[in-house]
Amino acid sequence: MLEVILVFALISVVIKFAEKPLIKKIAFAQDTQEAIMGRKKLIVLRSGLIVLLLGLYILFSIVISDFDAANTYQQYMWLICAVIAVGVQQYGFKNLLGNISTLTKVAFLSENKDFVLFLRGFIDDDYSDIAEINQKDFDKFSEYGFMSLLESKNISACAIGMTKEADSPIGAKRIYVDDISWKQDVEELINKSKSIYILIRNRESCIWEIEKSLKYFNKITLIVDDIAEYNNVRRKFEDIIELPSVSAPPLGAIVVLTYDIGRFKVALYSNSIEGYAKMLNFSAKDVKDCNKRLKRKKRAINLSGRKTLVGAFIAVLIFFVISVVSSIYFKSEEIKEGILSGDISLTNKEKLDVIEAMQAEFEKKSAIFPMQVDEHTILKRMNINENCQIIEYDIVGLNADDVNFFEIKSNIVRGFTKEELGLWRSLGIELVNEYHFDDEVREIRFTRDEINRMYENMVDD
Repeated sequence: MLEVILVFALISVVIKFAEKPLIKKIAFAQDTQEAIMGRKKLIVLRSGLIVLLLGLYILFSIVISDFDAANTYQQYMWLICAVIAVGVQQYGFKNLLGNISTLTKVAFLSENKDFVLFLRGFIDDDYSDIAEINQKDFDKFSEYGFMSLLESKNISACAIGMTKEADSPIGAKRIYVDDISWKQDVEELINKSKSIYILIRNRESCIWEIEKSLKYFNKITLIVDDIAEYNNVRRKFEDIIELPSVSAPPLGAIVVLTYDIGRFKVALYSNSIEGYAKMLNFSAKDVKDCNKRLKRKKRAINLSGRKTLVGAFIAVLIFFVISVVSSIYFKSEEIKEGILSGDISLTNKEKLDVIEAMQAEFEKKSAIFPMQVDEHTILKRMNINENCQIIEYDIVGLNADDVNFFEIKSNIVRGFTKEELGLWRSLGIELVNEYHFDDEVREIRFTRDEINRMYENMVDD
């Protein structure tokens, strides 16, 4: 499973590089239609790269497989199941595809007769990855949490999107309108919506939207999570309508205003899924269903996150090293079995011969070094002597404090095989990974005692 996660992470990196020109084109689009066409191309690009790169990975795995092995078929099935599990259960496909909307007002209205309109300031949009987005203990009103609750009841909701964005925030469906006609488009959405939820913000566009929505008292709900913003808006509407005076909500709460019998009613709710459900008059079962959905989404892995990528690239280097040295270690099946069983004891001359052969092989491979693995990591060189095997990396663009060495060491340990541990144990050498930053060198060292313990524990398993 770890290997498949690493493959997804690497595909994420490839997509990030490949899509840069297209994202830049969307950001500088002349109008909404051009931006939407760019987003459609972005969907095709991401989908195509996912299919192509996962296909190449599976094909490569088949090519290097031992076709004489009895369990080859089971290995293929495991590989396919692992790809599907990471893609679906861990939201790998969702992470790679992103959250792209290509909806226009006309397209949305043609597909949705009953819908909820969410009005807010663009500054409140949260572009966090699905794996990182805050799913509880909200500091501010959470569009994600609120929309997840509506989604659990199959209620369609929309919001006006930023024209220049490639991916939209996770929440209400984004509709894209032209700057010239946005007021007419928003008025039409206000008129045709079933309900309107307005997160109060003291901005010119928000003030205009609130003013236009006030024509429809029976279907608007005003949400206050910032008392200063609300008071500023309230003063601006003094000559139009009397908005009630509201005290600052306690920590972890929001104020909600609804219109009833000629005046606004003020209510206090917790700023949580349960609080939103009470505001919407949803049942306890609805909350339970929503929380189940959110729990599944917590499994999502942030494939483009720094920790995931650093761990992924280090692990890939481990697998690369394994593939290089494994061709040297076990040319003799008898030696292989002896090392695995712990029965073989190498003489000093045999140890030196093996070390010399390994160093010769490393020198042959040196033609490909330094090898650029990603934008941060360069595999510099590999050496071995009578005391240790050394693998050196250059780390570019990161400080040593940015790297979680405990996590890297854990990933390295998970990548070890019995053969490797057995060989290092037989040779009596240590393993050293050196990471060179601009002005600092960090190392991860596995002593002889550590190698012996890992070997014995692995054999016992």
